[in-house]
Amino acid sequence: MAEKEYKGTLFCEKLKTGRCGVKINLTDTGIESITQDGELFSISYNLIKIENIEPTGKIFKLSGGNESFHFVSHDKSLLRKINRTGTQNVTEQIKTINTSNRNLLTKKFIIAGIVIGFFIILYLMIPVLFNSAISLLPKELDEQLGQVGMLQIQDEFIPFNDTFIQNSIDEILVILKQNLGPDNDWQFKIILVHNEVTNAFALPGGTIFVFTGLLSNSTSAEEVAGVIAHEMGHVINRHGIKRIAQSIGTIIIIQLLFGDSEGFLELAAEFLTVASVNNYSQSQEREADKTSVELMYKAGLNPAAFSEFFYRLKEQGGEVPDYLNWLSTHPSHDERISAIEDMVDDLPETRSDSLDINWEEIQNRLNRYSRFK
Repeated sequence: MAEKEYKGTLFCEKLKTGRCGVKINLTDTGIESITQDGELFSISYNLIKIENIEPTGKIFKLSGGNESFHFVSHDKSLLRKINRTGTQNVTEQIKTINTSNRNLLTKKFIIAGIVIGFFIILYLMIPVLFNSAISLLPKELDEQLGQVGMLQIQDEFIPFNDTFIQNSIDEILVILKQNLGPDNDWQFKIILVHNEVTNAFALPGGTIFVFTGLLSNSTSAEEVAGVIAHEMGHVINRHGIKRIAQSIGTIIIIQLLFGDSEGFLELAAEFLTVASVNNYSQSQEREADKTSVELMYKAGLNPAAFSEFFYRLKEQGGEVPDYLNWLSTHPSHDERISAIEDMVDDLPETRSDSLDINWEEIQNRLNRYSRFK
């Protein structure tokens, strides 16, 4: 007595097309199907041979003693129904197929795990490889990038010309530079800018812009030294070129390693005008703060003056202006103050030398300029 019908395909040499869709029936003795032409094809349970014909085990082949035809199906319920017949030949074959499918699934999970693990390791290694690649690039590239940046922003700022103040700020730079190692041969230069914003920033290569607002809102030369040392940290740690390279892509780094810097500089000129992709990361800001503390300490200055500057900036509600966001995005004042104080506490001995700079005269000159501008 015939039961439920299962979809399948009959492959037979007698058929004109070699195959046709059929409905497979289960009987008490085996499986069978009748074509539209009325021809009966059947296979006994005792003779049936079951095989997977594709790696996932979703499609299987049913054949028998007569090799001139066989059935193919993807209906798993057909196998389950055949298995319930209890025929030893069928039961053993289906058990073998199920074991093979489980082994295949296990291998797939292992392979997937290996692939995922590889990409996780690669993702974690990218920053290390990236920084290693940057370290191999010549410093001249930073200087060239700084020149590109200068062209982009030179019309944005009004130079501040006061020889006394310029010489005083240059003296701070000289004292900080004296404590750099022999490998840090960066060509630092300070440009004073007439701007009431309390800020300073550095271009790759060593040019540092100091705003008159920073000088006016600082109570000592040591506070300004902390800010200048911070900007020196961005240059020394090559944060500018790293941020631009990350924006442009890893491929450009490979080209740079082979000496092709022209394409990089052309792309850099475009990205330097895009505020959203050229902000320093907060980890880079913290690294620059650490460099500032170290340079001040080596110069015999108390790094606490740097944190005092941020206390005052916090009280005044000062932030980096929008048009400078492409150069720097600072962490919160509270976070920076706490981190700087922790670094100062870890120093073996707090230095307390003062810079021999007439800060009162600097303030007087700034006030006079402010009154008569």
